[in-house]
Amino acid sequence: MRHQAFQEELHSNIVHAVQANLILGMISRAKAVFPPLESLDKISKPIEDIMRKASTNRRESLPLADLRDALLPNLASGELRVKDADDSVQEATA
Repeated sequence: MRHQAFQEELHSNIVHAVQANLILGMISRAKAVFPPLESLDKISKPIEDIMRKASTNRRESLPLADLRDALLPNLASGELRVKDADDSVQEATA
């Protein structure tokens, strides 16, 4: 849909009134070219793997962010020393 020819086709069918409108029927009649399914499979498989890994990384990082947010104010204020924080983390994960 970002291809210039596609956008030109849509723009040529816009109904101009007070506000420019594109009739939904025009979109349904628009032509689009799609690659063969084999090509899509070759492209999508690595992307799916990357997206799955990114999702896993994001999910695993949430507890770490919570821990950071809980410890950082106390570390910054001096209420908690790094040694004490390390002991707290080990207790929490045990």
